[in-house]
Amino acid sequence: MKACPNCGNAFDPEVTNNGKPQVHRDHKREFCSRKCVASYAATLQQHRSKHQYGADNPMFRGGHIEKHGYRVISCRRNGKRVQDFEHRIVMEKMIGRPLDKFETVHHKNGERQDNRPENLELWSSRNPRGQRIGDKMKFVDEMILQYGMPCPTGLAISGLLGLFG
Repeated sequence: MKACPNCGNAFDPEVTNNGKPQVHRDHKREFCSRKCVASYAATLQQHRSKHQYGADNPMFRGGHIEKHGYRVISCRRNGKRVQDFEHRIVMEKMIGRPLDKFETVHHKNGERQDNRPENLELWSSRNPRGQRIGDKMKFVDEMILQYGMPCPTGLAISGLLGLFG
C-alpha cells in the first residue's frame, strides 16, 4: 500500500482503479485516482506560475552564457518576461534608468562574465562610435571653456565626471 501524494488515501500502486492488475509492471501508479492527478497538476502549475522566472525560481543558477560569452538572465519588464544581458541590467540599476539604444556597457577587464559594478563602464556609441561618457563630457567642458558658453543647467560639467569614469 502507498499513500497518495495529493489526498493521502492509501492505495495499491500495482492495481488499477477498477481492481485489475497493472499491465506494465515497471509503471506503477503514483496517485490513487485521475482526479488526484489533475488536482496535483493544477496545484503544481499555480506554484510554477508564481515562481517561474529568473531569481524567483528556486532552480535558478544564474542564467546561461550565450555564444559570444555574455551571461543572459530572465527578468520582468513592464509585466512581461524578457531575457537580457546581465551587464546591461546591472548598469541600468547603477544609473537608475533604462539604457538608451545608443548606449553600451563596456567590461573594463575584458571578461564578459565579470558583471560587478566596478568593472562596468557606460559607453555611448553616438558619433563617434565607442567613446566613454566621461571623455565626451570632458570634450564638452573644453568646448564650453574655449567658446565661453555658459552651462545651460548652471552646473559645472567637470563635477559630473566622477560619475562616468
